[in-house]
Amino acid sequence: MGGTTAVRLPAYVAPGQTIDISVTLTAPSTAGSYTGYWMLRNSSGTLFGTNEKANVPFYVDIKVKKQETVTHGTVGGNLCYPSEFNPPMTLYLENAHTGEKIQFAIVENQNTYSVLIPAGRRYYAYAWAPNYNLEGAYTHSNGLMKSFFVEGGSTTPFINLCDWSPNPHAKGE
Repeated sequence: MGGTTAVRLPAYVAPGQTIDISVTLTAPSTAGSYTGYWMLRNSSGTLFGTNEKANVPFYVDIKVKKQETVTHGTVGGNLCYPSEFNPPMTLYLENAHTGEKIQFAIVENQNTYSVLIPAGRRYYAYAWAPNYNLEGAYTHSNGLMKSFFVEGGSTTPFINLCDWSPNPHAKGE
């Protein structure tokens, strides 16, 4: 288990006295059950362990579970439409490398969104209000769209669509 083969006691330990010892172990990368056996060695090199004869090693039992791959992440943010109400709109999350788009319908007066999308990719986020011919986007201060990365099993918050324009936004980074 990639552990240390020997650890020196920090001080003399008398019979009946206890002491805490720390050993760093690395769990195997393959799922399964693993046992590491340990014995103590006195200053003259003689091994000893546990039970009344002190001849049984003590052990650490490690159970490594199969790691599940999380393939989706959540993206959320505010829809800062420049009006007293938000019209119905379409939310687009565009893969920054392939241009593939995922779209979601946003109902009237919805001020926030939270959607589940494939992870491990960079995206641009924007929304289109078709009856008003306005596009809102997640942008840098210069108005260029800002991409963001989605991690599996995580939430990417604050992808706020607050920069609205009658023209499509250019992609940045």
